[in-house]
Amino acid sequence: MQSVYYVGMDVHKDSVRMTILKDTEKTTVYEATFPNDIARTVKAVGKYTTKGRVVAGCEAGCMGYTLQRSLATAQIYCRVIAANKVPRLGERKDQDRRSRRGIDRAGMARQERRSVHA
Repeated sequence: MQSVYYVGMDVHKDSVRMTILKDTEKTTVYEATFPNDIARTVKAVGKYTTKGRVVAGCEAGCMGYTLQRSLATAQIYCRVIAANKVPRLGERKDQDRRSRRGIDRAGMARQERRSVHA
């Protein structure tokens, strides 16, 4: 059976925060923040297409739609999620903050969030 990689992205004008989870695992396979470069983002996500099926998700907005179109051109499925449907965890000061945020972002791709464009 082919693995499924869930990619959650928080896209901003200057940066992209990406978290990748495999199947139903709760630990991240890949987590990074890098400058907002569409080609670099598509390349980073595309690496996982050789390992299994990739399902991506990002917030709606001008940056999210641009990324979604670029991923679609590369034949990578990406859901665009309404910003008000993405959970906000607040700024709690605990050790698991980064990993929980990543899991929530990746949860967008797992169909736990309602998309505005698929």
